[in-house]
Amino acid sequence: MRMKKNFRLPAAFLLCCGLLVLNGCVSSQSRCLAKAEEGDAEAQGALGSMYLTGNGMLIDYDKAYHWLRLGAANGDSIAAYYLGVMSQYGMGKVTPDRARAERHYKSVYKNIHDNARKGKLECINILGEMYYYGRGLEQNKADALKMFRYCAKRRWQPAIENLGVIFYGDRELRDYNKARTFLIEAAAHDYPRAQFFLSQYYFNRNNREEAMRLLKAAEAGGFPPAKYKLAQEYMKAGIPGADRLFKAAAEDGYAPAMLVVAAGIPHVDQKIVWIKRAAEHSSVPAMLEYAKLIRDRVTPDYAKEMVLYLLALKIKKDSPEINELILELDNKTGLFFPVKYTWEKIQGGENILLANSEIERILNGFKVGIVEASRKLYEERLAYNPLPFFMNNDWYLIYENSLPMMWAAQLFRAVEKYEGDNPGLWIAYGISAALAGQGTAQAFAAFKLNELIKSRDKMPGNDSLKNIAILMKANALILLDRDKEAYAALFNNGRLIREDLPFLVNFINHWCRPLLKDKRKFSIATGIDIKKLGKFCLPQKQEFLNLEYGRAIPVSPQIKEPQIDLSGFRKK
Repeated sequence: MRMKKNFRLPAAFLLCCGLLVLNGCVSSQSRCLAKAEEGDAEAQGALGSMYLTGNGMLIDYDKAYHWLRLGAANGDSIAAYYLGVMSQYGMGKVTPDRARAERHYKSVYKNIHDNARKGKLECINILGEMYYYGRGLEQNKADALKMFRYCAKRRWQPAIENLGVIFYGDRELRDYNKARTFLIEAAAHDYPRAQFFLSQYYFNRNNREEAMRLLKAAEAGGFPPAKYKLAQEYMKAGIPGADRLFKAAAEDGYAPAMLVVAAGIPHVDQKIVWIKRAAEHSSVPAMLEYAKLIRDRVTPDYAKEMVLYLLALKIKKDSPEINELILELDNKTGLFFPVKYTWEKIQGGENILLANSEIERILNGFKVGIVEASRKLYEERLAYNPLPFFMNNDWYLIYENSLPMMWAAQLFRAVEKYEGDNPGLWIAYGISAALAGQGTAQAFAAFKLNELIKSRDKMPGNDSLKNIAILMKANALILLDRDKEAYAALFNNGRLIREDLPFLVNFINHWCRPLLKDKRKFSIATGIDIKKLGKFCLPQKQEFLNLEYGRAIPVSPQIKEPQIDLSGFRKK
C-alpha cells in the first residue's frame, strides 16, 4: 500500500510545524523535555530523535537511546523507527542488529503510513527514508524523492537535509548544484549532517576556510564522521586533539575511527576488541584485518576467517581482493561451500556475533587431557544454544583437532530442528559423516540436500548444491563398498556443472577423497581433468550419529558371540 501522491495538508498544521522547526527555541525543547519526563510517548520520541539527528540538540546517542526506548515502549511509532535506525547502524553503545531494526521498521510502517496520508510532515519524511534506504520496505528511490520534495517545499528541514545528502552522495542521482542548495539551507539551521556534507563539498572545491568552518560546526554538533574528518585534518596540520576526536568518533560507533584507535594500541587483545567491533559495524577493511588476526593465531580458526571473507564480499561485491583471499583459503581448507551455504541468507558485519562459540575453550581443555569436563561443557553449551557452534562451522575444528567425530554429530543433532532447511547443515553433516567413515549417514545427508534443492526451485546457488549432493551420494557408496554403483551414478548424472570449478575441485580433494579410488573412472564420469585430482584416502571408521533414525552408528556391528563349552578339552 502506498501513500497517495496528491494529498493536502491542513494550513494550520503546516503553519504550526513551520514555526516549531524554524524557531527551534529553547522553550519548546524545555516543554518537550518536561512532557517526556512526565511519560508522554510522543514527546519521548521527539526528544530522542532530536538527540539522534542533532535537530535542536547536540547529538548524544546515549540520551537518544534512552528516550527512544521509552517512547517505543510506550507505543510511539516515530520512537520505534529511530530506535530501528540506531540498531541498524550500531550507533553509540548499541550493538548493530539488522534483524531487530527490520522488526522495528515493519512494526511502525502502518502507523507511519497512515499519519503520512493525514499530512504529518515528519511521517512523510520518515516514509521517504524507508523507501529510499529500503528500511522495512522494498527500495523505491523515485517515490522517496517525491516525498522528500513534498516536505522540502513546505520547508521541512529534515527532508531538505535528506535531499542534500542524496544529491551529493548517490552516484545515480548526483547533482552537486542541487546538493549545495539544499545543504546550505539545512546547515544554516544547524543540522550537523548537512554541515558535514557541505564541508566536503567545499573541500573538493579547494575552499578550505569555509570547509573547516562547517566541519568544526558539524563536530561541535556531535556528528561522528565530522569528528573523524576533523581529527584527520588536525593530524595533517600537527594540531593537538586528533587522538581525542578519533576516540570520540570510535565510541560513537564510527568504524573508520575504530580502526585508527586500534592501530594505536600495542596490546594485541585490546587491539582485537576495536577491530572486531569495527568489523561488526560492517567495515570491510576491519573484516579483512580481523580475518588476518584470526589466521595468524597459534591455533587459527579457518572457518571464522572464511565467514569474514564471505560477509565482506556481500558488502563489497565482486571485489578481486576478497575473491582471491577466499580461493586461497579454500585451496587450503575446502571450506567455501560449507560456510557459504551456512551463511547464505545472512548479511552484515553485525552477524559475526552469531559465530562466537566457546569452542576454543573446549578444544584447549581436550588437548591438555581434561576430556570429560570438556565434553560436559560442550554438551551444556549445545543444550543452551547450539547456533554459534553451527554458524562458526565448529565441526571443522573438531575434525582438525582430532576430536571424536561423534562430537560434531552432537552439534548437528542439537541444531537440526532450528536449521533443517539450511543447506549448510546437510553439507557439513555429510562431510562429517564421511570423515567418520559412515556411508549410510552421508547418503542420508545427500538425500536431505536433494529434498532442499527441489524446494528451492531456481534459487541462486542450486547448481552447486546439485554437484555437492551428487558427489556426497557417490562418496557414500564407496564407503559402503559399492564402487561400481558409485561411478555409474556419477556417469549417469552427466558432467558436473562447472561454473565454480576451482571450489568444486577443492571440495572433492578435501571431502570426497574415497571417490578418488579410481581417478580415471572419476574423471570420465565427472568431466574433471585427472591432473586436478588429489590423493585417494579412506577414513578410519568412527562412531557417528544417524540423524535419520536418531541413534548412534557403532564402529562395527555388535554380534553376540556364541557360548562354547570347553569343559571337554580340559586336562583330566
